[in-house]
Amino acid sequence: MLKLLLVLAGTVALILGLIGIIVPGIPTAPFLLLAALLYARSSEKLYRLLIRNKYIGPRILDFHETGRLTLKTKVCSIAIMWVMIVVSCGLFVSILWAQLLLISAGIAGTVVMDMLFRSAWAWNQIVENVRKSAALKVQHTIERAMFI
Repeated sequence: MLKLLLVLAGTVALILGLIGIIVPGIPTAPFLLLAALLYARSSEKLYRLLIRNKYIGPRILDFHETGRLTLKTKVCSIAIMWVMIVVSCGLFVSILWAQLLLISAGIAGTVVMDMLFRSAWAWNQIVENVRKSAALKVQHTIERAMFI
């Protein structure tokens, strides 16, 4: 039952991530990463399908390895978001307060994209340093035990 709920939640996250490619204000990367996480915990087949996708898979795997998006991916994501905001404000939204809301969401999205992925990278660095420190302590303990 839990696996079914995780698959369902992963599918919803995937759909929202795909919608976020087109609709400004809906983040793409966090939803795709969430979908990958949920699929990894519930369905190996769906996870493999997701990471083998030639457009989405490399970005997910790269994020898992480095803890951050590449500069190219980040710039492309922000650029596409702003293009969609400008198109939406110019062609579809004629109400001033709605245009200001879209622009505000774009500014917030740009800041969050930068801050969120920097903090993820920093967190991975902290975890890696803790692992190295623990490994050194174990090695030091073993060396001390050998000389006793």
